[in-house]
Amino acid sequence: MSLSARFSSAEAWTPLFGCWMYPLRVFGPRPTDPMEYLKVIEVVDVVGTDVAVTHGGGIFVRNCGQYETSKNKYELVALLNLLLCEFAFWGIYSEPFTFRDLQEGRLIGFHAGIFGGFGEYAHKTTGPVALLEQERDIPNRIWPPNFYWHETDPGAPKHVRGLPNALALRAVSESLPAIVLAACHHFDRDSNAEAILSSFIASEQILAFLWVKYIADLTPLVLDRRTANAVRNADPSRKESLKDHRSFSASQRAELLLTAGILPPDTYALFQAARRQRNAWAHRAKIDPNLPKIAFDAMVAMMSLIGITQRLPSWMAKSGGNFGRPQKPVEPEFPFRCGPKLT
Repeated sequence: MSLSARFSSAEAWTPLFGCWMYPLRVFGPRPTDPMEYLKVIEVVDVVGTDVAVTHGGGIFVRNCGQYETSKNKYELVALLNLLLCEFAFWGIYSEPFTFRDLQEGRLIGFHAGIFGGFGEYAHKTTGPVALLEQERDIPNRIWPPNFYWHETDPGAPKHVRGLPNALALRAVSESLPAIVLAACHHFDRDSNAEAILSSFIASEQILAFLWVKYIADLTPLVLDRRTANAVRNADPSRKESLKDHRSFSASQRAELLLTAGILPPDTYALFQAARRQRNAWAHRAKIDPNLPKIAFDAMVAMMSLIGITQRLPSWMAKSGGNFGRPQKPVEPEFPFRCGPKLT
């Protein structure tokens, strides 16, 4: 009996909501038993909600009817992305979850998965179980899980307990964990434009947080016209003017925070380089494929200023394929020209 048939025919099961991490991950060596991919190996408390993590990277919460509205589902997406963001600090870069990734699943005993559904993005919903259902006992057959699931740190589900890094980001902005997660995914995916933009957005959000914190305790100096001396003025309207991003751009804020000793010189230099890089892409559609790492490193440096000491791994996994070049290349049997030689 197939996995889907086994779970679909059961009369008693616990309703779930969730999806699979993508790229597909297995914590430790790849199992040979398909059921092992569905086994719950850790339950993580994510801001008051228990999230079950399976051996094969399934991420699920209990569905007790609390996710009936679109608003509730979007809140669940943000909650699950908090967990994925924390995984990123352990080198597990995943595609962020979205509203369209959520599907209903089932928990039977210690095994959880999605066993039927719909939608165009099955790679995080019904697709994983479909891959696991492929037979392994046919001679010379390539079993799909050996290609689609990537082995990763078996201890990662325990490492992420408490979500210290993701929650530090959320203290800056509700959206920041998902933005950092997106930056990690795009950087790892080698999506240069998206990596630059998301990395710089994260850096700019942290800069705005530092700026607001800086001016909160600042009593501006003004010139006393009677004495011609600089005196401190607690007029709240002056503080409000400092919050105006039209008068104080990101570049100017960085300059002033550098002068105030809040932004270290090396972090300042990285931030400004990332800003110029972002502007070149956003305003002139100009991008150098070797530069996204600057924006990523700037984001990492900015995160250290809000108390995050664990650095995101700065690497990209490159793919390879096939079995080498042919011994005797032949011309195709249809018109199929080579492109011009690239410089």
